[in-house]
Amino acid sequence: MATLLGIANNQKAAGGILLTLEVPATPMRDQAVEAGRYKSNLWHDKDYPKIQLLTIEGWLSGNERVNASPQLRPFGKAQGEAKPQKQTDLICTLHSVLTDRPTWNPCYAGAGSWLLAYRSAKCAFGQLRPERVNVVRGGAGAGRRSASCAIGQEPKMNQKLIFRILLGLAFGCCLVSAQPARDSTKTNPLNKEGGVTIEYIAHACFRLTSPSGKQILLDPYASRVWLGYDFPPGLHADAILISHPHYDHDGGEAMGRKAPWPQTTLVLRHPGTNQIGDVTAVGYAGKHADPWGKEFGQSNTVWLLEVGGLRIVHLGDNGPLGDDTIRQIGRVDVLMMPIDSQFHILKADEIAAIRRELSPSVLIPMHYRHDDLESVPGSPEALGGIEGWAKGKVNVRYLDTYTNRFSVDTLPRKPEVIIFKHSPLVRPAK
Repeated sequence: MATLLGIANNQKAAGGILLTLEVPATPMRDQAVEAGRYKSNLWHDKDYPKIQLLTIEGWLSGNERVNASPQLRPFGKAQGEAKPQKQTDLICTLHSVLTDRPTWNPCYAGAGSWLLAYRSAKCAFGQLRPERVNVVRGGAGAGRRSASCAIGQEPKMNQKLIFRILLGLAFGCCLVSAQPARDSTKTNPLNKEGGVTIEYIAHACFRLTSPSGKQILLDPYASRVWLGYDFPPGLHADAILISHPHYDHDGGEAMGRKAPWPQTTLVLRHPGTNQIGDVTAVGYAGKHADPWGKEFGQSNTVWLLEVGGLRIVHLGDNGPLGDDTIRQIGRVDVLMMPIDSQFHILKADEIAAIRRELSPSVLIPMHYRHDDLESVPGSPEALGGIEGWAKGKVNVRYLDTYTNRFSVDTLPRKPEVIIFKHSPLVRPAK
């Protein structure tokens, strides 16, 4: 990390990228956060992390990508390693030179892709300068080639070397990656058409509407069990995602209640990948926060929704995230996390750690007390409101509505906390 910072500073680069074989340890992630951010004056005055940590597996699969402004001359050749033969081969793919949130996915190299090959797992991206980048057109695939690059000057690579790399390793990436190329209209983060509407019902329940109109309901609660209010009757959904079998997340099914949705509705509870129209729902196996949920083994499914170019994560009642889960989840645009002033599910330091590790553009708190819906002081037991936690945070925005539309273009320039009103369809128990 110190070496990368030194290289970036010596080359007057705006920032740096470190690719690792293993998930970076917490001290490394802390150092990356402490390095601060840089501002792109040429790209809507947005700011970006100065140091970014990516795993090679996450980068190749497309779950992790560089969060940087478009670069007209992004890469410069770094000093070679002493023993380059011991490094993993890499090829960097620049999916779009002039896109605010470029995609880095070497496993998809179609006719419109741009390929750049470098020698390093260490990359630093340079200052914006209005100069053309030296690129070559991609073919049917891309391989992994070497391991060490800095960014800021134009790479000095002759055409013969580039041709040999592309010809000899055209299918390398497809052999390395276990995931085949997917339909870009469903998973490509650059698919900005439409936008996604997020609707907050109450507690930990949200309904998402995709660009095509598909509606996904997350963690519906049971009426008048622990919570002092009812679940809205007749709420439409094309699919229901449940994180764990607690009455405030599964509609009361596990306790024998009749589910508040039609029997024909698709219900997903377990880890795996599912396609619902233009929504890809990926469940990851997690662990319910201590000490709750021991009656069902503390299982908890963390749901990632890839929709409208966004990656939206609902944590359910998950506890602290392990390194494997962080690596699996990858990039997060919108994060729904249980937060309340009494820290019923997650403690203050655990909230801060998850937010730092996943680095969402938007954090949406959930699973807190609504005073206007609860008639008894101190109930639900041990569940606090959101104001006590939120008042000490920066960039907190209270909405005056229960819905909000999100798209890649409208994500905030700086990380933001958005607090919704609950749905007017939710009524207190009488």
